[in-house]
Amino acid sequence: MRRILGILLVIIALVAVPISGWYGYRIYSAPAGPGAGADDEAIRDFIASEDFKRLFDFQKRRHLQAYVDRLKEKNFQQLIQAMMKNVGNRERSRAFIENMQQVPGRDEIFSQMVGPALEKFYEQDERLRQRQMMLMAGFQQSQIAARPELFGLPSAEQFKGEMVRVFTNQPVEVQNQIAQFMLDFRETRRELGMVDPF
Repeated sequence: MRRILGILLVIIALVAVPISGWYGYRIYSAPAGPGAGADDEAIRDFIASEDFKRLFDFQKRRHLQAYVDRLKEKNFQQLIQAMMKNVGNRERSRAFIENMQQVPGRDEIFSQMVGPALEKFYEQDERLRQRQMMLMAGFQQSQIAARPELFGLPSAEQFKGEMVRVFTNQPVEVQNQIAQFMLDFRETRRELGMVDPF
């Protein structure tokens, strides 16, 4: 019995040592990515890169969390500006979305943004909110919304699927804020003579 146990231990050691060495090498040789003080654009560029694909899942989640943390620091106007800038770079947006969709747990990470973003939106002056609603309504009617794949964006069905998953991860008070935002957005579209999007 002892002899069999000894043989098993040797086999385990022979298997475990190469695996642990390979794992350690992968971590050691993985791209470092942006530093702790990097801004959201630098982190987004890294997530859109080929180097990002070489990371382990836990490393990918760490960088995606850092990206969301940077976005949470912005006010609502800055978030809109970042969105417009990102859409203007088609290849970068496409690569970012493709790589981001491979990150396990991405819904939980992005869900952290919803509540703070809506709070920042409704803290603004009513006239500014209305202008932003009109801007977003115009954006939705544009060629970008009609052919999102050309700009590296998800299709309408993909976007709805992502939104449903994000919505279900929110507490009740945030779900109520989302519902209010949707009603306000629909009212803005009606005032502009646009067909209801939902």
